[in-house]
Amino acid sequence: MPCPLSVARDFLFGDESIPLDDIPPTLRPTSVYQALKSIEPEDWDDLAREIFGVEPDSLSVETVLAKVLLTNLCRSLDSPVEVYVDPDGFHTILVY
Repeated sequence: MPCPLSVARDFLFGDESIPLDDIPPTLRPTSVYQALKSIEPEDWDDLAREIFGVEPDSLSVETVLAKVLLTNLCRSLDSPVEVYVDPDGFHTILVY
């Protein structure tokens, strides 16, 4: 059952020791921002078209992050946290 996403800034952006543009993709992202940068290309394409109605090259991580914050839902607060991108939970990301 989804619950509100009540998290600290570190959960969203990391510890800020690395500039956002330099955060690398990874299989075990530790922030929402890194998880968004780590979405597989085919999943990014689906997300862009299905949720935002745009071509994938037109979609930015910042736009998806704004949608995550607006949606404000996750499946649980246990690690990994499954964060909803859209309110229906068709697209989610995992944060470890």
